[in-house]
Amino acid sequence: MRYFLMAPGLPAIGNPDKADCLIVLSMGRNQYYNKKLGLARKFKDKYLDDYDAISQVQATGFKPVLPNKELARQCWQFVEQYHKPIITQWEVACGFNKKWYEQNQDNITCLWPPSSTKVRFHINTKYTEVNVLKDAAEVMAEHKWHQAIILAHRRQMARAYLLACKFLPQPPLVLSQTVFKFDPKSLQWQSRNNFYWFCCEIPCRWHHVLSGLIL
Repeated sequence: MRYFLMAPGLPAIGNPDKADCLIVLSMGRNQYYNKKLGLARKFKDKYLDDYDAISQVQATGFKPVLPNKELARQCWQFVEQYHKPIITQWEVACGFNKKWYEQNQDNITCLWPPSSTKVRFHINTKYTEVNVLKDAAEVMAEHKWHQAIILAHRRQMARAYLLACKFLPQPPLVLSQTVFKFDPKSLQWQSRNNFYWFCCEIPCRWHHVLSGLIL
């Protein structure tokens, strides 16, 4: 029950200097409904290179929602201070300064949804935190990284941290969360305001507990 009473957000955990990489989870989207995420993946499949694919997504007019803009800014600050590689969802990468991204692209890995996200049950029709962390763990294994530090929206962090403990090689460190904004224009209703977030978060936590994702 402590998990359900846990206040949104977590304090910073560990020394960022000890991390091999930063994993960033996005929150919200102003284009591409969940069932259409495969359209975003087409840019990655066509251009292969993350930087080129992100540039093409931006050229269509895609702009990140407020939380992802703030996450992108904190990524920039992290890289400038600690000089660590980043594994991030593509929605956050769209918020990077283009020149800075070009200069640092070799140290940034984008996570993209699969080509097809249409499945029978709604819980699997989007690229969830579970999918993101599983993919991030694969990237870490490829590079022989063992210790990650994670960053997410402050309201998302408690669940993200416990899921990361299950899927990553080691329990992650936690970067101080300064991102707490919502975006009323987001297509994902749970990221529009604090009330909608709460209505979505509690069922998600129950689902993760009952399915054994979080113990």
